Amino acid sequence: MNGILLLIAMWYDWKCYRIPNQLILVGLVVSFLYQCFYYKEEGIETWLWGIGISFFILFPFSLVRMIGAGDVKLAMVIGGFWGHTITIKILCIAFIIGAVISLGKMLWHRNLFYRLQYLANYTFMVIARRKIIKYMEAKEIDEKIVIHFAIPMAIAFFVVVGKLI
Repeated sequence: MNGILLLIAMWYDWKCYRIPNQLILVGLVVSFLYQCFYYKEEGIETWLWGIGISFFILFPFSLVRMIGAGDVKLAMVIGGFWGHTITIKILCIAFIIGAVISLGKMLWHRNLFYRLQYLANYTFMVIARRKIIKYMEAKEIDEKIVIHFAIPMAIAFFVVVGKLI
């Protein structure tokens, strides 16, 4: 069930640059019911830890607009189904996959040095201002630099869960 939700979320992210809240809500409810039905009280604890850890790992990236809020919520759905340990593995692999995709896009669009310079300037501004600022404004976002993070999360999910089954 969660694999199907991930594929739907991946499609929405690719086509619309967002993941519908209705899909996230369905995922959270189904994951909660799954944990309650199969694992009772321990399942509720697993669900809470899974969504909590996912939130705390990704929310800071969302605050500065490095990833979308939908990506945070999608990771919470994964955490609700699989708990924090497996979700952390999935997120680590997703970040690696996302980095490879990002590097590939930068090489393809020939903007690697510009993007690295942008990151360096951003880092300098954060240090100079001693305050976290948005990484990119919405008007700066275009297909040359956007990474649909639901895709690396889905790939990582199938890699990790495929090894468990």
